[in-house]
Amino acid sequence: MKYKNEIKLYKRTRASRHSTSRKRFLRKRNKKLKILIFILAIILAIIFIFYFLFFSNFFKIDKAAISFNNRKSELILEDEIQEIISDFMNKKYFSILAGNNLILLKTNLLKNKIKQDSRISSVFINKKLFPRCKLLVKIEQVEPVANLIILGDKKIYYLNSLGQIIMPSTNNSGNQLLYEMPVFYDQSSINIKKANVVKFFNNLLSFINNSILKNINGVNINKIDIDEEGSILTAKMTTIDNWQIFINSEININEQLVKLNKILSQKIGIEERKELKYIDLRYGNKIFHKFIDLDEEEIESLE
Repeated sequence: MKYKNEIKLYKRTRASRHSTSRKRFLRKRNKKLKILIFILAIILAIIFIFYFLFFSNFFKIDKAAISFNNRKSELILEDEIQEIISDFMNKKYFSILAGNNLILLKTNLLKNKIKQDSRISSVFINKKLFPRCKLLVKIEQVEPVANLIILGDKKIYYLNSLGQIIMPSTNNSGNQLLYEMPVFYDQSSINIKKANVVKFFNNLLSFINNSILKNINGVNINKIDIDEEGSILTAKMTTIDNWQIFINSEININEQLVKLNKILSQKIGIEERKELKYIDLRYGNKIFHKFIDLDEEEIESLE
């Protein structure tokens, strides 16, 4: 009897231990399963978020809304800006991510791309999410101050206020001549983008737009012929009264401008200029002038 009771107790103990072990096993298995499900859920959530952010159409840029800030002339067309932006957005990031994604699009890179066009001075870009993804692009156009015609080139270029060339549109044969602005005729074979040439053009623009020369002495220059003599650039400027001013890149243009203003105010008045052919400022302290049907003369020293 005692033996049977011990056997029953052993069996119950063994069953209890087996039950406890099984419960522990099931708990561990359930815990691992929960962890696995949680990890899978995290992975799926990451995949979904990644797809939503970078592959769905929700953040796809439909178009760019382009506006111009108070431009006086139409040097560049909206279609040309759209083409630059489209080319930029058609490129993919890491070969798989769309370039027209609002999140991925780098506005600074796009700004630099647009500003490579010499007709544009500054660009402002804002991203807009609602109601549809779009770019708000505001363009500050370079305003030309002079026309530029290059010998042997059928296109018409412009100069900005710094003397830098504004390239014409690639979509047409060239810009239109702006008749209210002076015309530079480049008859040399120089590279007009070189620093010394840009500086010379800048000096010439300062010269012809000098307020004393224009407003007080009544000199308006509408044509500037550019040529070169060796390594020296020369300019023959023609006024609307059809007499000329000669200068070159070797002289101090500001000093010669002061002298010219003194000559015009003290020695050659408006009436005398009707017979004036030219004033030559290319020789520093020696300044020459010539009247129609008379020989060239050196102008006496000025006070």
